[in-house]
Amino acid sequence: MSSEGALENPSLFEDTPTTRAGQIVLAEEYLALIREHRPSSAATVKSHVFKLLYMALAEYTDLRSALGSVTSIEDISAVVEQLLARERAAAAASADAYASRCDSTDAPFVSWYRRHRGTGGNEPTGGEEECAEGCAEGRTPQLETD
Repeated sequence: MSSEGALENPSLFEDTPTTRAGQIVLAEEYLALIREHRPSSAATVKSHVFKLLYMALAEYTDLRSALGSVTSIEDISAVVEQLLARERAAAAASADAYASRCDSTDAPFVSWYRRHRGTGGNEPTGGEEECAEGCAEGRTPQLETD
């Protein structure tokens, strides 16, 4: 049951909550490991990066598209470096939000593991029109409980 959560937050077993700032640090560590150990499968690396940086990729859709189209580990690393530069700048401007836990119903960002849970409910707020509009703008729809 923990494998899904560990894909996004490998420090899960250290009792470290998922935060957007924490994901920046984990992605930097992951890039260092990739460079040191040279995995044979770029597809596996790309899959891990999509999960690890889900919150950032939901915001920076241009880099999400770029990451989806690259096929080499070097190109994946280059896209991730661009993303991390944007994330560091955004974290400096919104330190409190980036340090906030992303595993609660009032979290400022929706993590990969909680993407289907939203704020804990089963129905999108605002109906299908708002959901389609938000998804088209790259925002993750939020869900509410009754």
